[in-house]
Amino acid sequence: MMASRIGRQFSRASGTLGTVSHAEKSPKFKPRVAIVGAGVSGLTVGVALAETYGKHLEFTIFAEKFSPDTTSDRAGGIFIPGVGNYDSDDFARDMRTWAPPTYHYFDHLCKSPGGSECGVFRTPLYKFHSKAYQPPSWLCEELYPDYRELSQNEAKGMGLPFQGFESIATFTTFLVRGTVYLPWLMKIFQERGGLITKRKIESFTELSTYDIIINCTGLGARELACDGSMEPARGQIVVVKATTPPQVNGIYHYKNLNLGKFVYIIPFKDIILLGGTIEPGEWSTVPDPDVAKEIYEKCVDLEPALKGSEVVGGWACLRPGRETVRLEIEDQGQGSPTVIHNYGHGGFGYILSWGCAMETLKLLQQCLDKKGFVTKPQSKL
Repeated sequence: MMASRIGRQFSRASGTLGTVSHAEKSPKFKPRVAIVGAGVSGLTVGVALAETYGKHLEFTIFAEKFSPDTTSDRAGGIFIPGVGNYDSDDFARDMRTWAPPTYHYFDHLCKSPGGSECGVFRTPLYKFHSKAYQPPSWLCEELYPDYRELSQNEAKGMGLPFQGFESIATFTTFLVRGTVYLPWLMKIFQERGGLITKRKIESFTELSTYDIIINCTGLGARELACDGSMEPARGQIVVVKATTPPQVNGIYHYKNLNLGKFVYIIPFKDIILLGGTIEPGEWSTVPDPDVAKEIYEKCVDLEPALKGSEVVGGWACLRPGRETVRLEIEDQGQGSPTVIHNYGHGGFGYILSWGCAMETLKLLQQCLDKKGFVTKPQSKL
């Protein structure tokens, strides 16, 4: 049932592309599209493509790793748009453009019957500020209509730590559990006729029999697309066991990079993720015990109820850092597949996923038109 609703949800969320009628006759010679990468960006593009074009295209995802072994599986999964450690005005513009479609898509999922099976949840978030903070107006108007600052008495009444902070804001947002959401996307993709190939692609020439390649390789684009601007931003997480009643009743988030502070507490039903770190240029994915101890202590300082929580795991992963998202067409020359790049999302892969997927499909249609294919999406809005 959920699979049959995805196309309608995508159409409503996008406002740009609808779905091709699956009752129409499939073309004799279908364009072949290869998607490289099976993290949240690759799978989201795959589902959007499958729902929009259906049997009018042949589409395959190629990847060396699939869930639960991707970087996206290890992400915290908080929907909290921001610029983070990216100072570029272009990146801020991209966030403003591509975050809202993802918000609306997640909103549809959470409101749908059976939506809990996809791994996207609504949850309160408490954002701690060490100095006065005013969020961009578009955030509150479009994504966080219930955003408000808590008074000190309110915070204390809710059991929130206030000492040492200038203010605490609260709003409702989305939390994505990657190890549930990514397999769910994969299931939708395959049910719509998408093919899967477990294979590392080291050169676009390996996919010369395809008409169009969509590159969603994240940090892998450093080598595959020869993009030296791609740099890792290492993050480490500690996992503790959740208790009954839970130690926390919402996401805690505190970031002040000027002070070297980056703390988040992300509660799921069975575990709680404690973080974090942002280490640009660091390539190691081996968890550092000293860093893990520091993370645990920082989170306990923020929320003393976590003291004594049982540590049950942890990991380190590499965010695909880039000054701006690369989302554009690259012509490989006559007789070669056209490449559409969709990578460089940093720590915002989930947040930008559906907005970037919609933009990717616009570029895909441009490529199909240029190559003389008559396949076009038909809006059902």
